[in-house]
Order: sequence, then structure tokens, then C-alpha cells
Amino acid sequence: MNAKFLIDENISPQTTPFLRALGLEVSDVREVGLRGQSDEAVYKYAKDNKLILITFDLEFSYLYLSRKDLAGLIVLRVHPQTLENLHSTLKRFFEAVALKNINLLGTIAVVEVSRFRFKKVV
Repeated sequence: MNAKFLIDENISPQTTPFLRALGLEVSDVREVGLRGQSDEAVYKYAKDNKLILITFDLEFSYLYLSRKDLAGLIVLRVHPQTLENLHSTLKRFFEAVALKNINLLGTIAVVEVSRFRFKKVV
């Protein structure tokens, strides 16, 4: 997968090394100086660096749908939000993306425990 990702700060910092162990190229807002910054600042960083943003925050989907200028967006709707549940769901999600050769660029992916939905934006 050629895509690069940005983890929002509403996701455990333990998820960044977990995703890296899956072979993904991942940055974390805490690592790039965006801790505590506004959604606008996070969005702009992801856009400027062509990163697919991974977040629990639905506000980013509204921004992306209106602007259509992110590399992509993964919205997590994983409940309960335990680390074990999140990591097992993300592992299954990225395995499915690889197996089905799904291009996440220009897409909003909604990740739930029991299903994954994809919507092309651009």
C-alpha cells in the first residue's frame, strides 16, 4: 500500500507503533507538533502532506466532503473503544483493504467492528 497515514490525537498513541508493525507508513499528530491543535490545523497538515487521516472525529468527514481535498479519511466507529478492540478491527480492516486491493486515496472509509464502508469522494 502506497498510502501514508496520520493518526489523530483522539486515538491511543499505542496505535501508531501497532500500525507501523503492520507495515504502514504512519505519523501521529503528537509526533509532528499538532498535539492540542485545532481540527483545522490537523486537516491542513494532512492535506499539505498528502496523508490519509485516521480519526474518531466525525467533524473531519464534513470538512472532507465539503472541500474534497484530503488524500483520504478513515473514520473509526469502533465500540467499545478498547485498545484490543480497536487494534483487532484495524488489523482486519487493513487486511481486507490489501486483499481486495482497495484504493483508499480519495475515499472516506467508515470502520466499524462488524463492517467496513467506503465512499469515493473525488
